[in-house]
Amino acid sequence: MKVSELTAGPILNNLTAIAQEWVEHDYSQRWTPCSIWVNEKGIYPYPQGYQPSDNSPAQAFELIEKFKIYIDWLIGGDVRAQSLLKLGTNSAKGSTPAEAICKAVICATLGDELDEGDPRWAHLLTSQEKDSAG
Repeated sequence: MKVSELTAGPILNNLTAIAQEWVEHDYSQRWTPCSIWVNEKGIYPYPQGYQPSDNSPAQAFELIEKFKIYIDWLIGGDVRAQSLLKLGTNSAKGSTPAEAICKAVICATLGDELDEGDPRWAHLLTSQEKDSAG
């Protein structure tokens, strides 16, 4: 799966959490499925959900600071974001600044192409396939 093909939404949000080495915890109760992301300090920082790619300015701004993100607006309306933490393939385009920022974080930490069978995110793709089928 190419990071460039992802769009804003749950999969991009979850991959952004994985890129930060956050851990997903299942807090489902009876019939209500619920999972949360816990950061490196063992804290669940977003009780309303982690949605940095969905134009959540505070969550995206934290990524700008943490990953030293440079943002560039392109002719045609797209946005390019690049992490300045390391050299290499760590820039990405998106339709919004938040989407581009999340993609840049993923590219800088996990790479610009992700193995769909990787156990860290394979379940995310399976759940997306179920959602689009049902």
